[in-house]
Amino acid sequence: MVLASTFGAGTLADAYLSVMTVARLVCDIGPAAVLLAGVVPVMSSLSDHSVGARGRVFLVSVSITLLSTSLLAVGLNLLMPVVLSMLVPGFDETARDTGLAMSNGVVWFLPLQSLTVLFTLFLNAEGRFTGAAAPLIANFAFIGVLLASNGQDPVSRLWIATLLGPGLAALILGCQCWQIGLFHSAPSDAANDALRSLRKIAGPVLLSFGLAGSAGLLLYCQLLVRRYGSMAGEGSVSSLVYAFRLYEVPVSLTANVAATMVLPALSRLHAQGQFQRITEICRDILEWGILLLAPMAVIVYLEAPLIVDLLFGYGRFNPSDVERTAEALRGFAPVIVFEAGIVVFYRVLYAMHRARVALTVSLVVVSVLLLSLTVGRAESEHGLALTFSASFVVGMGCLAVFLLRYFGRGVVPFFGRLTAISVLMFICLVASLISFPQDTPLLGGVGFLVVYILAFLVLFPSHRSAMLSLISRKERAR
Repeated sequence: MVLASTFGAGTLADAYLSVMTVARLVCDIGPAAVLLAGVVPVMSSLSDHSVGARGRVFLVSVSITLLSTSLLAVGLNLLMPVVLSMLVPGFDETARDTGLAMSNGVVWFLPLQSLTVLFTLFLNAEGRFTGAAAPLIANFAFIGVLLASNGQDPVSRLWIATLLGPGLAALILGCQCWQIGLFHSAPSDAANDALRSLRKIAGPVLLSFGLAGSAGLLLYCQLLVRRYGSMAGEGSVSSLVYAFRLYEVPVSLTANVAATMVLPALSRLHAQGQFQRITEICRDILEWGILLLAPMAVIVYLEAPLIVDLLFGYGRFNPSDVERTAEALRGFAPVIVFEAGIVVFYRVLYAMHRARVALTVSLVVVSVLLLSLTVGRAESEHGLALTFSASFVVGMGCLAVFLLRYFGRGVVPFFGRLTAISVLMFICLVASLISFPQDTPLLGGVGFLVVYILAFLVLFPSHRSAMLSLISRKERAR
């Protein structure tokens, strides 16, 4: 919101968001992907060993991560002219030069963010989830720099704002790792075995260029969409990025939290051979994911113009920017459900040491998206976003086939409740197809939400009881 109000959806925003996406992509397909796929499952095998053994794995990982990401930052800065020409061919000379000026600072996001991810995952493996605050720290630091340095050169403001957040987050999380003793190293056979396992996991992930991870897949697909968006005129890339950030909110509040919490638990269950319990957890995730995220997707679709106008419609973000971003958000709305499924169930695959299945699904998603963009030639923000959503629908379908083959019918959601879920999904479909007048904001969203909640309470008594029980426990805890 602050970025949009400060710089709008023009050349400067296009350049910054493109360079930032490249830096984040390199981070997510390399060090972050390796750490995400390997740290928690490997550290689960050391849960019964001394903190010194875990500390040895931690310190070796920190050293390798810092060295490799620093070299990546230098290399990326040298290659940025070629990278920008390939990824955003529609940029004019001014936008390209602005992006190159920013890249001198932005590339150092790589080691800082990788270190933050590493600290977060090692803390998660220890049962501590305070790393969830890292994005919050980064966002507040970003906002603070933009608001406090109004007279400074905008290029410098943006790269300083970008680096300050992950730098602070890494410092805070590093102190927590120090407090629990992870900076203490004690060589052991168990630690050496864990490091070998981590290297074994790292190989396929690196060879896949991050496609075995949900973050890498998401950024690859976003880059493809923005590449075609760069040819649609000034501000198109920014509109797609702002819409992407908006639809990611419900995904972050649900899927990312569930994925973070479930990976350590499933890793331990897999190590103990409790496959029936894993199946039950996967079924519960599917059921609650559909029940929570399907209405969110419909509300985002129905109220996209209002959401964008309320959050972004001020400062330098003009009515044309609002309209284009709202159309992009409507195109992204369906992917809320399916991207969330991929995010969570990729973690399930990591816990079961099935990263190759994740890679296969990612290749399907990228292939479908690339083919659709090449053949379909979508030119509007809405068309590009809708194509993106369709590719994730296909990917989640492939992932569902694997889950069914691996876990059997026990993983099928709403077993015996087909009529009830069909009614709810029919309500969602009808609401999406109804065209509400533009001058009656909130009417469609509120009306749909009331009908959906009433239908849920009537049709799903067991889920209703579970939700009421959770609410009552929270009230008693207070």
